[in-house]
Amino acid sequence: MFAIITFLIILLSGLIFFSKLKKRGIELKDVINHFTTESKKILSSSINDKNRFESFIKFKYSILYLTLAMFLILFLSSFLPTLFTGEHLTGLFLVIHVTLAPVFAVAISLLLLFFSFSFKLNQEDFENLPRIKEDNKSVNNTKVKLTFWILALISIPLLSSIILILYPILGTESQNWNIIIHRISAMLFSIFVLVLIYYIFGSKKV
Repeated sequence: MFAIITFLIILLSGLIFFSKLKKRGIELKDVINHFTTESKKILSSSINDKNRFESFIKFKYSILYLTLAMFLILFLSSFLPTLFTGEHLTGLFLVIHVTLAPVFAVAISLLLLFFSFSFKLNQEDFENLPRIKEDNKSVNNTKVKLTFWILALISIPLLSSIILILYPILGTESQNWNIIIHRISAMLFSIFVLVLIYYIFGSKKV
């Protein structure tokens, strides 16, 4: 039942996300083309770039796109089997989820390390808070930063809950609570990933 409710919430969020993007003249194919094009640029660029700064930028964004790909795989491997079977993860889907989860955790940590300075809230962002509902480039930039930090906060229970599931240091009785916390955190993380993508692409059309 929980899986069905979660799936419906994420589905509704996705529909709202795509409808709002469409109002700004952005199609789903534009989003997909952007990520695939940027990924190809990074993969086709020379690893032995003499410019260290450019090499770091390419590495940073390669981690970002890799994390998005892993997030999509983790999402599909967890929600879809649970939705159709109504049971916890088993078999191949469990192997995929457990194998990718530690790599995803490391990637999230690297993204926070690499992008935290770029998304640092400044004086202008605090001045934008009272008019956060406005739709202009400055306010949308603040929304992107806020969404980034919300995702960072959600990642804490998302990752810590799965660690406590694998290593039940708080006892086996806490396992069910950890599973619930992990599912709710995963749902919120999925929704705010869509919100972040919307603000990033939406701000380009303001």
